[in-house]
Amino acid sequence: MDLSVLREKNIQEKEFELYSEPYATSLGLGLSLRVYPDSRPHNLKIATLQKGLILVLDGQELIEEGSGFGVPVAVFPDRTYFSSIAQVFIRELGDEKIIVKRFIMDVYSKRDWKINDIINNPFYKSVSSFFEETYRRYPNTRRIIFSLMKMKNKVGVKTDFIKSTPRGEVTIKFKIRQNFIDVEANLTKLDKTGLKRLVILNEQGSTFFRRLIDSNGTNLIDGRIGAWDIVIADLACFSDYDNTLDFCLRRLPKSRLFTGREYLKESLAWAGMEYEVEPNLDKYSYRIQIHQKKKKDI
Repeated sequence: MDLSVLREKNIQEKEFELYSEPYATSLGLGLSLRVYPDSRPHNLKIATLQKGLILVLDGQELIEEGSGFGVPVAVFPDRTYFSSIAQVFIRELGDEKIIVKRFIMDVYSKRDWKINDIINNPFYKSVSSFFEETYRRYPNTRRIIFSLMKMKNKVGVKTDFIKSTPRGEVTIKFKIRQNFIDVEANLTKLDKTGLKRLVILNEQGSTFFRRLIDSNGTNLIDGRIGAWDIVIADLACFSDYDNTLDFCLRRLPKSRLFTGREYLKESLAWAGMEYEVEPNLDKYSYRIQIHQKKKKDI
């Protein structure tokens, strides 16, 4: 097994342990982070896909249909690739915990219907792409388009994830402290031929994380939050309704930061942020800040 992605400075391969079971580390006040070496939790549309770090509060996972923190998605002109296979390595050194998750980019998304000739028709694809782009860029249209999305689900249109020859791998390293997570994505083993963009998802569940705030004074709740909107503030945060727990990301060079939230019963339940990273980069780093109020402060 080639673990050269772990060779950095004074960190040696032998100091990391390969995990085949879930791993969790406490952040205090009933809050912890959990990571799975397989595709658990098997929630809704992305049940078969690998997840990143999951927030757990008082024993309850807050991820719902979210991807977790630090999940790569590789967007090519013809297909968008995700990961269904991964490996997890752990290194504990005092108060610092390091989690390394190696994502194999081995599945792509495909829409399907019981009448495949319609769903795969070029006209349908062009219309679908138009609505998706409009949904992202123009908030005033979202109520109408979201109603169409509900109708699409009722008539049996769904997204499948198809196994394919891997387009390489992306290794994500998480350095965990009590109030923040330093994340580094290693992209040197991703096949970048034709790569349009590399997306790093940072999502949890939308029934818990209902509020979006930023350093420019934005304060949106539930359906007023779009999917996706570009961040122009220096800092953006998702929190629960009462603002007792949040996670925050900063806008950084060589990438664009987007925020988003969706809830559709038995289909969508995610809230979070994504970095769209320049495709020529070999590494990309950022920090997730986590804030939790003590019960006596609430």
